[in-house]
Amino acid sequence: MTGYTAEPSATSWLFVPGDRPDRFGKAARSGAEEVICDLEDSVAEEGKDQARGHVTQWLEQGGSAWVRVNASSTPHYEPDIAALTGLAGLRGIVVPKAEDPAALAVLGRRLGPGTGILALVETAAGVLRAPAIARCPAVSRLAFGSIDFAADIDAALDDEALLMARTTLVIASRAARKPAPVDGVTTALDRPEAAAQDAARARRLGFGGKLCIHPAQVLAVARAFCPSEAEIAWAREIIAAAGPKGTGASRGSGQMIDKPVIDRARRILARSPTRPEQAPGPGQAAPVLPLSGIVVVTLEHAVAAPLATRQLADLGARVIKIERPGTGDFARGYDRTVHGQASYFVWLNRGKESVELDVKSTDGQAALAALLARADVFVQNLAPGAAERLALGAAQLRTRHPRLICCSVSGYGPDGPYRHKKAYDLLVQCEAGLLSVTGTPDEPCKAGISVADIAAGMYACSGVLTALYERERTGRGSSFEVALLDALGEWMSQPYYYTVYGEQEVRRTGARHASISPYGPYSARGGQVFLGLQNDREWVLLCERVLGRPDLITDDRFRTNPDRVAHDNVLTPIIETAIGSLSPDEVAALLDEVGIANARLRTPAEFASHPQLAARDRWREVDTPAGPVRALLPPVSVHGREAAMGAVPALGQHTASVLAEFQAVPGIADEGVQRRA
Repeated sequence: MTGYTAEPSATSWLFVPGDRPDRFGKAARSGAEEVICDLEDSVAEEGKDQARGHVTQWLEQGGSAWVRVNASSTPHYEPDIAALTGLAGLRGIVVPKAEDPAALAVLGRRLGPGTGILALVETAAGVLRAPAIARCPAVSRLAFGSIDFAADIDAALDDEALLMARTTLVIASRAARKPAPVDGVTTALDRPEAAAQDAARARRLGFGGKLCIHPAQVLAVARAFCPSEAEIAWAREIIAAAGPKGTGASRGSGQMIDKPVIDRARRILARSPTRPEQAPGPGQAAPVLPLSGIVVVTLEHAVAAPLATRQLADLGARVIKIERPGTGDFARGYDRTVHGQASYFVWLNRGKESVELDVKSTDGQAALAALLARADVFVQNLAPGAAERLALGAAQLRTRHPRLICCSVSGYGPDGPYRHKKAYDLLVQCEAGLLSVTGTPDEPCKAGISVADIAAGMYACSGVLTALYERERTGRGSSFEVALLDALGEWMSQPYYYTVYGEQEVRRTGARHASISPYGPYSARGGQVFLGLQNDREWVLLCERVLGRPDLITDDRFRTNPDRVAHDNVLTPIIETAIGSLSPDEVAALLDEVGIANARLRTPAEFASHPQLAARDRWREVDTPAGPVRALLPPVSVHGREAAMGAVPALGQHTASVLAEFQAVPGIADEGVQRRA
């Protein structure tokens, strides 16, 4: 094992010309971990100002990228920095011809915290000052501009001088405790294998990434920087031999294992695929998701726990779903609407491995013990008391596996008079008071989705993420419970405060808001329009510029929001009379013009064709046993990285492969299992 690998950082950096705004979005979807909008080499002199405008506009409109500005010696540098500073979408500045650490420090102060600087070393003077540049606090990382450096010293690209320069940048980065540097571009656009060869060489020298100038190079570079199966196996052996603490020196497999070796093993695993057979092949990007390498074992059914673990799978975790032999998760049978499969199951179980186990049998318990011995997280939402009867309670498991994180999802919590009471979504909505505030004055209604389950699943997911972060700091696992009643109760806090401290019941108002007016549906010519106000300033705008009734502003019945709520039955016909001659689209256009929030009522099918989702390319395809289906990307969008969104498993699809893999671990049997570090 040779070479230096820094803490996990972006490996693939794709340049996109700043004068080609049509390519910005494509670059962001290319699989590159970082995108660099280039204002320097790829833009002609006469196009500099226009390119700067294209880039700033894209960043202002929600794009996210690094930007290579023009060199500080040119007249374009100051306008570049002035235009870019403070833009929310700016991830960092790529500084070409970086030579002066003091100038970089000044730039860092101008940009402020949160905006990175990639110092592109392209000259002999820059290489000479690389140690000082790397030590500059404003500099996030070094990069090597091999082509310009070769030209600067009048050498060929394969000259030994370039090897020395690369080595200098690697050593400077390590000495300054910065991520490993990024290597320069490969100019052979028509040969991705050339980029792969260059990237592999750079990795052997200790580089941590490579600049790309074509999307085809991104995949090759990603593969080159993904650890090999041999490296992953070595790293796992080191972590296992290091023991639970993993901090001191020890001896394993005939070699001394000290903290630097352990740290390097952890860095390799952080860059590794979720499991060896997932190593990227041709045409695949390297998996660099946050939870790669994390193993989750789950005894789950229905909605709450499956939603939590599906989100973990989307983040790169390996989720092994234990199912009843023959029938599986009973959510598989809720309906047959998605190519003959249940809509709930398809929604909640992508990216998981299905293993059929009878956990009440001796063999099933032994197999589950083998899985848990190497798990990071155990999630269960079994019936009250079932986990403890199977010796799968959190206290029981953590005695055997101190680093294990145990998440238990239940209806009403582990104690109290309701602890053994079964809980389904509608029933928890009732107990939490949601139905009492939902519906019409004549009849309460349930929420149209499984809101109690969804709330619990979200909190269970955030609890797992919190526990994983805590384990990184303490080295110990933990256990926690999430109750559907508590989760939905948190979401019911506003009605609770309104009722208990306001000493008045929340009214059921159908599609209208119970404590804000005007807020809800209003009839226009040929249909309805939904609108909502948040403050008195918007009320003035509505009266003056939409309703044409400025007299309403000073009407004592409508001066404040509480006044308007009290007289909503009077205000509604006034609004509907004012807009009655306009179509819903005309009303919406008028509301948009003055900045008042509004919406149209859509069906699920209409939502599926929503123009905003299409414009932002939010749909992807997910495989299922019965064929592909469309699925929305998860709501959290991270630049340069997409959720895993793996296939929905057939029942027992992975039983043989998973059990063979885990039972094959040397020394695994009953209580003498080999524990995960």
